[in-house]
Amino acid sequence: DHLNEFRSILESQAIALACARRTPEDVARLDQCMAECRERFDRGESIAQPSADFHLAIIAATHNQFLVRAANSCYLATREMRESVFSDRKVCRRSIRDHQAIRDAIAQGSVTRARAALKAHLHIADQYWHEKFESDGAAATKAVAPVAIRRRRGPMTP
Repeated sequence: DHLNEFRSILESQAIALACARRTPEDVARLDQCMAECRERFDRGESIAQPSADFHLAIIAATHNQFLVRAANSCYLATREMRESVFSDRKVCRRSIRDHQAIRDAIAQGSVTRARAALKAHLHIADQYWHEKFESDGAAATKAVAPVAIRRRRGPMTP
């Protein structure tokens, strides 16, 4: 829950910066991630990594390395759980559709549309997440463990 909350706050704020600061190269990177998602989906493979790459490309379009670092830690901590969620073809299909709406809004620089599309996407993602893991406390604990370990070593340490 805390990681999803963190992700939602981070991406909801970052998307406005992405709309304002995006470059043609940033939009091309979003397109590349979308293409990889579609190709993997068509081959019956997981889209967990290219989906994460899409979200990280949104953050990268802010051109703020602190946001990129924060987002990377979130996606690293949830890698195994995302693979599990994306084993459902319905989730993959919906994610690809949502990503396209987000990409189009960012490319057009429409903060209002981008935020609305992202909000809807994150809401559905949160529902899928809870459906998949509400009875599996062990998986949730496992995903959070790397963050707890880093915290003990101190902030911003490798």
